[in-house]
Amino acid sequence: MSERTAYYTLHQGRYNLGSNEQQWRLGLYTPFGNVSEIFDEEPRFCDSVEDVLCAIEERVKSWWISTSREKNLATIATIRANLPECELLYAQRRLVVLRAQAERLGADIALAEKLIAALQSEIADAMLEARE
Repeated sequence: MSERTAYYTLHQGRYNLGSNEQQWRLGLYTPFGNVSEIFDEEPRFCDSVEDVLCAIEERVKSWWISTSREKNLATIATIRANLPECELLYAQRRLVVLRAQAERLGADIALAEKLIAALQSEIADAMLEARE
């Protein structure tokens, strides 16, 4: 991805091939590195890079055995050192997404208003015909 951005994803799925249980995967993607972890229960966090990072870090530290613990903690430290920029990049991305949603909703509202006006016109015409 050539664009500098920061975002997170949260997906429920089957991440353990030896089990049918659904788990949650929380991932954080930044220009300074990417980290993700699997959770048995849906993780709770506020909508900020710092909260997502804390949830992932807590999970990384909770594993009794982890072959990637040191690598993940180093990536987390790098992201944390650049947290203000990550929060800004995340906020900018959210703003773009919210503006696009607002435009779509505005277009949907405009279309609905046109349909309502057309239906009202048809009803009025039908009422006039019924009177004649």
